[in-house]
Amino acid sequence: VIEIDGDALFSYGSAELKPDAQKYLKRIAATLQSDRYNSFVFNVEGHTSDEKFTSSQYPSNWELSSARASAVARFLESRGIARVRLKATGMYDVSPKYPNMDAYGQPIPQNRIKNRRVVIHVEPSFK
Repeated sequence: VIEIDGDALFSYGSAELKPDAQKYLKRIAATLQSDRYNSFVFNVEGHTSDEKFTSSQYPSNWELSSARASAVARFLESRGIARVRLKATGMYDVSPKYPNMDAYGQPIPQNRIKNRRVVIHVEPSFK
């Protein structure tokens, strides 16, 4: 599993990769293209926090998380990883790594930031 801080890859509310993110993702793509991983597939998951978000482009965090996963998958494809080895999944806020709220129902801002992430699952292909 490769986990990447969402704020390192994207600006808030955006699914456009930051320039620095592309440098980092190039190294990940090179690793995933190595002979060691030629019989693996890659499931890219986009995760958001539970903060309410809406824009004209992304009506909810569901669309935003999907767009972010797709952006990373498209980038990996552009670096030579075959699309049949890639899957992009928008996870919205359904799988937080940390609690978004404290015991009193108050938001935990630093946890919300940590929950915005992209996770790449490296899985055997069995083909």
